[in-house]
Amino acid sequence: MTLPLLIEQCRASTAFSRLWVNDYLSEDGSSEWIKGLLDIADQGTGFPVTYTRSSRFNSPNVSWNMVAKESKAEYLIKVDNDIMMPEGFIDALYDFITTTGDVFIASPYCTSKLFPSMTTPNEPMEDEHVGGLGIVPRKLLIQYGPITIDRRYFGFTAFQESLPIHLKKVWLKNMKFVELDMHPAWSREHEYMLRGWSRTLNERVSGNKWSSSLFNKKAQVQLEVAQ
Repeated sequence: MTLPLLIEQCRASTAFSRLWVNDYLSEDGSSEWIKGLLDIADQGTGFPVTYTRSSRFNSPNVSWNMVAKESKAEYLIKVDNDIMMPEGFIDALYDFITTTGDVFIASPYCTSKLFPSMTTPNEPMEDEHVGGLGIVPRKLLIQYGPITIDRRYFGFTAFQESLPIHLKKVWLKNMKFVELDMHPAWSREHEYMLRGWSRTLNERVSGNKWSSSLFNKKAQVQLEVAQ
């Protein structure tokens, strides 16, 4: 669901310059479907795509480091395979970060509603760290990176907190995305758990009951803007 919508968003964007798809161990024909979709997108249109497939399940930090090193763009936007972003988010993120000084990352906000949304004006909220989605100046990833990969899923938060204090980490509360894994209307978390694709985060015991939030990332997608 994410990739077809994302391709259409890239086509409509004036800031977009290249789509990177980092495929980590997709199964059941997913890799063939992804490559076929990208071939159709590129066919006769010159749609710029870089596709990579790993033989192991890598972390989002691997994607950040790889694309920061290989890309020539000024800015990178990271999108995961299990979210829906609002229409126009690419240009909105680019416009915000290029008109706001000393921002390391501008990240959209998660919504519990059925579909993503975006309103104006921007509602930036600074924090010590934000999520792994959003737009980052590539030169800052190069200057302060690479992001340490000490554990499979973690490291980006610690990386943000290690940056100079003048570099802002910003939530954009007016730009809301939907996380498909967690949303009751879209969720396939039970299937993911049976397949062993999901792991628990922040597990806690209350009496005899377990509660947890789930983490499933099979692929990361990054966009080049303003090359």
